Amino acid sequence: MRNFALMTVAAASLLVAAAPASAQDLAASAAAVRDKALTDQTAWTIAESLTTEIGPRLVGSPAMDRAKDWAVETFKRQGFQNVKVETFTASGWFRGEESAEVVGPYPQKLHILGLGRSSSTPKGGITAEIALFRSYDAFLAAPEGSLKGKIAVVTGVMTRAQDGSGYGAINAQRSRGPVEAAKRGAVAYLIRSLSTDDTRLPHAGGARRAASRLRRCRRPTPTCSRTWSPAANP
Repeated sequence: MRNFALMTVAAASLLVAAAPASAQDLAASAAAVRDKALTDQTAWTIAESLTTEIGPRLVGSPAMDRAKDWAVETFKRQGFQNVKVETFTASGWFRGEESAEVVGPYPQKLHILGLGRSSSTPKGGITAEIALFRSYDAFLAAPEGSLKGKIAVVTGVMTRAQDGSGYGAINAQRSRGPVEAAKRGAVAYLIRSLSTDDTRLPHAGGARRAASRLRRCRRPTPTCSRTWSPAANP
């Protein structure tokens, strides 16, 4: 028993002595990774090459094929082995020409971008009276069928927050808005960009498909109608 007790104490002493050494090694390894990341330009070079030489690469587009070839070449150049290209089937969406304007009572052109997966307008576009809502909740309060033949315009503003919670809270205005507009009979859906700035520069995102025609702009002016030209193709 005495020998066993001595061995247990000795083993415990070794563990205590080894723990600080392991922590030091871990800290040293983490510092080495950090320092390499701060000085090695590989990640930046690869990202710059992809975004500059290939650019946007929507599913099914020619740029997607170029991106595939670029990836294979880049991986091999970085020393990866057994690089494979696998095929898959997916639906695609391509942006076409798009425009919007207020036609009355005070005509003006609008800066817009169609949301991802938007439907095209009929040939010649859409001209209709608008129904303006200052918040998404106010829009949802409209009864089903109440916006028949109108363009629903929602101008809810994203709350500025460091943790990104403002974006999460307003995202449904973009992602689910078109579906809700279709339920209410709207022929199109227009929203303020989901951002906290106040410029006329629109930015796009994706939305769920709906039976209504969907477009969106940065700062729609509450007037009586909109004119739309054919835009995104499903």
